[in-house]
Amino acid sequence: MPALVFAPGGDLTYLQFAIGAIIARVVIGVWFTPAFYEREIYSPYEYVGQRLGPPARSVTSGLFTLSAILGQSVRVYLTAMILREITGLDLGWSIAIIGAIAVAWTLAGGIATVIWTDVIQFGVFTLGLVIALIYAWSKIPGGAAEILDAASSAVDATGAPASKLRFLSLSLNPQQAYTIYTALTANVLLCLFAYGTDQLIAQRMFCCRGPREARKAIIWSSVGHLLAVLAAGVGLALYAFYQHHPLDPADAARVAASRDAIFPMFIVQQIPAGLTGLLIAGVFAAAISSLDSALAALAQTSVSNWYIPLRKRLGHTGVDDDRHAVRASYVFVVIWAVVMCGMAAVVMEPLERKFEGVLNLALAMASLPAGALLAAFLIALFRIRVDWRGVAWGAPVSMLSVFALNFHFPGAPMIVLIVAIAIFAWWISARVIAWDFARRGAQTGLLLAALSIPLILTYYHPTPGEHIRLAWPWNVPIGFGVAFALGVGLARRAPDSAETAI
Repeated sequence: MPALVFAPGGDLTYLQFAIGAIIARVVIGVWFTPAFYEREIYSPYEYVGQRLGPPARSVTSGLFTLSAILGQSVRVYLTAMILREITGLDLGWSIAIIGAIAVAWTLAGGIATVIWTDVIQFGVFTLGLVIALIYAWSKIPGGAAEILDAASSAVDATGAPASKLRFLSLSLNPQQAYTIYTALTANVLLCLFAYGTDQLIAQRMFCCRGPREARKAIIWSSVGHLLAVLAAGVGLALYAFYQHHPLDPADAARVAASRDAIFPMFIVQQIPAGLTGLLIAGVFAAAISSLDSALAALAQTSVSNWYIPLRKRLGHTGVDDDRHAVRASYVFVVIWAVVMCGMAAVVMEPLERKFEGVLNLALAMASLPAGALLAAFLIALFRIRVDWRGVAWGAPVSMLSVFALNFHFPGAPMIVLIVAIAIFAWWISARVIAWDFARRGAQTGLLLAALSIPLILTYYHPTPGEHIRLAWPWNVPIGFGVAFALGVGLARRAPDSAETAI
């Protein structure tokens, strides 16, 4: 967040997203939490499975796993960048160290330990931001007035005036991420996914005593947006600080290559030794509090939605099942940590340049399967009398559409075409085997219409050499629209509920 504000053309428009996030929290508190507490469940995916059928639970668990790996791999990468800045270690070793710390912390005591240590970590990194803001402020002649003056007279990369104090953007440009329109539409859907259907956050609601306490917890967590305001203030202070204390050419080149280097660079080079340790602890607290939560959620989801059902199908039951499940969760913590660290080491650095910063990259990666997951949950929540088949077909088409919108590297069009053909061939073969092709003609047309979306996004060029481009917040509405339409349109009718139908 400080880097987003500090960068040329950066401003406070990201803070508009708090409006959509608060709306989403209220919706979750009023409508989602009572559904979670209808029965003794431990994840939104169990709820979907109970409403639409067990295969839907597997699909949504897989979508969450993909979302968590993509989103949290970015956080591993960012934290490793900071460790590299501090120690001079190779990026690969930095990633390995971060992964090891996250695993050890997660294995120390389960979800109770994760939550209570997150409370402490929250205090540490809040204090770190406050200290960074005060220190930068104290080194700027004129103090707060100079910070505001420098921010208001800032220019963008082309030299055009671009005030960093701008909060509200009424732009209708769909390629601009932070506008009031994306905040009130796309970000509401994104936050319904993030806070209501992502096990990373939802697991905290399942720890509450009941729906009333869960409702209060999710709605009052809106206060946490004050931390984003504080981080934005640090970005403004950094910009004013470096107007008076310019970066040397080597450091300026590093920031130009990766703008997210500016805050750790400021910590290492400018903060006195005693306070540097506290700020570094704050940065790592922010990172580990995300990673341990993700690992706990991934392990719990893997055990409850995949491992235990598999053991039951194989006939492995006994008095030690609970103890065995706990041991299995330890193994899954390690497995998912290795996967996330591998993703961080291999693919995140080139993607960071494409998405112009780690914040955009983290949100964009997590949003790839988000629309499909939210659509499945809402189909279950609205008690639409359909089975799991539409969700199973809608998820891959939804993610393919989002992929086609965001990725335009040389091999991407061929990937989209091959996957689209494979999905349609799978559909046709399933109809032939079931001898119901004639009865499913309308559904086949709907699937073809949906598959045309990623193909258009990949192969249509509004101008030579240019693809259709939309800002990353629109990933979720597009993915959600495709997945919801197919989730209902390609499903079979369920008589009363998925449980009786299955």
